[in-house]
Amino acid sequence: MIVFEHPEALLTIPLIIAIYIVFKSVIGKRLCGKIHVVEHPLVDYIEPATTEPRSGKLRRILFDTLSLLSIISIVFALASPINQYTIVQHIETKRIGTLEIKVKPPVVLVLDNSGSMSGEKIETAKKALLSFIDKIDNKLDIGLVVFNGVVDIAVPPTPNITKIRKIIPTINATDGTMYTYPLNIVYQWLKPYRDFNVPVFVVFASDGLPADGNQVPFILQKYSAKKIPIYSIFIGKEQGGYDFLKQMSEKTEGEAFLADQINKLVDKFNLVAEKILSKVETNVSVKLTYNITRTVRENLSMYFGLASVCLLIACVLSRFSEYNITF
Repeated sequence: MIVFEHPEALLTIPLIIAIYIVFKSVIGKRLCGKIHVVEHPLVDYIEPATTEPRSGKLRRILFDTLSLLSIISIVFALASPINQYTIVQHIETKRIGTLEIKVKPPVVLVLDNSGSMSGEKIETAKKALLSFIDKIDNKLDIGLVVFNGVVDIAVPPTPNITKIRKIIPTINATDGTMYTYPLNIVYQWLKPYRDFNVPVFVVFASDGLPADGNQVPFILQKYSAKKIPIYSIFIGKEQGGYDFLKQMSEKTEGEAFLADQINKLVDKFNLVAEKILSKVETNVSVKLTYNITRTVRENLSMYFGLASVCLLIACVLSRFSEYNITF
């Protein structure tokens, strides 16, 4: 966008054009006639031309146009034109700190404890969670969410693994199945980690389709945008339920597993633990990504000044080549 620091200078353009026309048509002719008097004995006998040739009119229009454009360019230069625009810079800081001092990458265990998980399923699931924690071996902070129609237990990622171990045996199966509540809570916990480029992981285990399945894709968009992978484990043989969890994992760049027999559940959790550990870097750099918006102002006065000089030179050269005069 072009703006002017001294826009009042532009108001003189109509006045300059009017002065130029008056000077050219009236004052200039009289002044030129007084200064350049032609004296020759045969002048009185020369018959003046009644009309000006067409080529002469076109040349005169060209000279006047070049002269006016040169003057207008000077006025634009005096008005201090500024080319002003906004740019957004994407900046990522590098190695401003390491995670080895204050924080470890987190993994959140999300377990369905709805009524369909009662009996052997819930008891085996609790063993699988404890086995997973043993496999992680304090290399990651661990969080825990247990849900059914609501969220029963919610423990944010913590290095206090003993606290998680004490809670797991208290889990009981009851009520329905809603995915959106645990997914929203886990996202709020893990988003700050991702803002600093910390790797995070979610292990999501369930044995059935959710009642709010139509709302889940909207939440997964946020997971995908922040690169929060979901490693899902479906408990049972229901193909529809497994396909739903598989889509959750695929949309978040995680991985899906099927425990079609309950005695395979502990092995599946251990396998997920191994995959997560293989992705955790021993020394994770903290990077902060942010955008800076700044306004750039480029002064164009020099360009209009150069344009004025070029137009003036073109006018002088044209007149000289046509009439051998420079005025």
